[in-house]
Amino acid sequence: MGRAPCCDKANVKKGPWSPEEDKKLKDFIEKYGTGGNWIALPQKAGLRRCGKSCRLRWLNYLRPNIKHGAFSDEEDRIICSLFARIGSRWSIIATQLPGRTDNDIKNHWNTKLKKKLLGVAACQIKLPPQQQAREQQHQQPAFPPSFLARVAPATPQLSSCTLPQNPLVHGLGEFSATLISSALFSTHNKPITIQ
Repeated sequence: MGRAPCCDKANVKKGPWSPEEDKKLKDFIEKYGTGGNWIALPQKAGLRRCGKSCRLRWLNYLRPNIKHGAFSDEEDRIICSLFARIGSRWSIIATQLPGRTDNDIKNHWNTKLKKKLLGVAACQIKLPPQQQAREQQHQQPAFPPSFLARVAPATPQLSSCTLPQNPLVHGLGEFSATLISSALFSTHNKPITIQ
């Protein structure tokens, strides 16, 4: 016993939206509104899509007040600052960036900002003496910096002298170490150890 299906899955189109479908959905909503019933909307608009798909397409891509394109440095700083304070609560972070959706911010964090911070942190983590000796002996790291960042101790010792010079974390002050630690260890419950 569960919830009744929202649509006939056999007759619903899946995959990327075409420009024609976008136009149909946008025109319909601008003319009639959503009516509060996303399940019935696709049939009324002449779309072979699920109601949930239509809702997400409208909310995340087609609404007129959504900002598209690259994030500014100021938006990046706001995201980093809020992530350091409240974590990955994307909808709350989105309220501070008008025109940006929680989905857009989450995707930007996971594809761009997190990688930038991991690059900053990998250069600034003080490695245990054994690893330092191994790296000096071989004149190159035994592992790529991204791997070292993930296997570092849960509370890495970060050198604070270079953090403020990085434009991404400039102005975050006390939150910069917290932010980098959060970025490093958000995907792991425990640090990985090398055998």
